[in-house]
Amino acid sequence: MNWIDLEWVVIGVGLGWGMRSLLPFHQVSSLEPESPLPQDLRVPTTATASDRHADLVDQLEQLELACQMATEMSQFKGGFLARTSHELRSPLNGLIGMHQLILSNLCDGPEEEREFITQAHAAALKMVNVLDEILYVAKVEQGTSKLDIQPVEIANLLKDVDRLTQLLAKNRNLRLHIPLPGSELYTLADPRWLRQVLVNLVDTVITQVPEGEIELVTQVHPEANTIVFTIANSYLTSLFSESIELLQPAIAETASLLSETSTTPTITLQRQVIARSQQTSFPSPGLRLSLSQTLLRQMNGQLEVLPPSTDTSANGAALPRIQWTIPLLLPEVDDDMALG
Repeated sequence: MNWIDLEWVVIGVGLGWGMRSLLPFHQVSSLEPESPLPQDLRVPTTATASDRHADLVDQLEQLELACQMATEMSQFKGGFLARTSHELRSPLNGLIGMHQLILSNLCDGPEEEREFITQAHAAALKMVNVLDEILYVAKVEQGTSKLDIQPVEIANLLKDVDRLTQLLAKNRNLRLHIPLPGSELYTLADPRWLRQVLVNLVDTVITQVPEGEIELVTQVHPEANTIVFTIANSYLTSLFSESIELLQPAIAETASLLSETSTTPTITLQRQVIARSQQTSFPSPGLRLSLSQTLLRQMNGQLEVLPPSTDTSANGAALPRIQWTIPLLLPEVDDDMALG
């Protein structure tokens, strides 16, 4: 072995020891990732799991609320159907009774026969008008008929309501006061049916109040973007205390009278049915409220009949009140004016 070979041996041994010292560090460093893992590949933390639990709880609450609203709507429709059936049956019984008296020659004379025919004709026309309104409301609720939604000025609306209801109030010796709002107010609604709803509600209050004064108050709630109409009167107690269960005895009693008249057409029973139909208000306040409530819902409004509460009137007495809410149409602000 010469010096050249010995030199190459020393160089080889040195390189071997150098590679051996670098190998563990290279192995460890090669196991470390060069970049962090993507977010979706990381193990979920405790905060993410709690957020998912909160989302599931919110979804469950929304489902429960939707189920509750569907149940209430189903109950409302069932009560509306029962009320409508009773409303139509009472005047029908009167019509049948009048015709049976005429056909059985039980009238006192031709004058009474003509009077019964005139009353039956007027009752039939009134029933047709109410049926048309019920059918239209049902079509609107189902979506087969559309409301003509457009901006409606509240002042002109209240003027029309005052003009259409003052005569009825004067005939009952009542003072009806409908003050106009101090500023221009608008809402989005069907002008024809919104006017009809307000007229029906004011008429309903007039029929329930035997004396005194009726005032329709208009209030604006800008924070909620709503307009609230309110009538407070001590005679409105029967409106919110009436329930659909109270109609069942009346239905059974009317059906009993009708079955008796069909088998025993006596003058007394026939005249009882006629008198009952004439004394019954048609449509009743309950049916009017139901129709108005359905139409207001289709126009993003709400109808409430509230019992006496802690709110007091001007004379310090807590009064029951009927109020309906409609959306407030805010005026559009021009971009140039807003920037200026």
